[in-house]
Amino acid sequence: MFEVLGIHDRLMVESWGRMVLLESFKQGKQMKAKVYQYEKCSTCRKAITWLREKGIEFTSFPIRERTPTLKELKTMVKAHGGEVRKLFNTSSKDYRDPELKELLPTLSEDQTLELLRERGNLIKRPFVIADGIALQGFKAEVWEEAF
Repeated sequence: MFEVLGIHDRLMVESWGRMVLLESFKQGKQMKAKVYQYEKCSTCRKAITWLREKGIEFTSFPIRERTPTLKELKTMVKAHGGEVRKLFNTSSKDYRDPELKELLPTLSEDQTLELLRERGNLIKRPFVIADGIALQGFKAEVWEEAF
């Protein structure tokens, strides 16, 4: 009934004499996003819903159990103009811990990134990495432009 033709970044399906073009990404970009999220986070749920509605392929990871890699954290720092502090989930209970507040100013960037690798709850979420895309938090208009 269906004839499927693979054409690099597009999938064409012929169904009852009609051609339907399915594209996962704007401008033919083919990538699979990595989304680090916390399932109880309403912002993360909104972001996941948005990705599904847009047909964007992604793999989801629980940020508390599987934190972003050091390379991914460095990519996000670069996306934030070198401001490592922007990676932090400042509304988390862990971040507001007085001991952590005292410790943070004394840490080098590498030590700070290692702290984030050890304690995923400190990372602002959702945390999204894809080819040429590094996003934190969810704002539909920003995501629309990025994807």
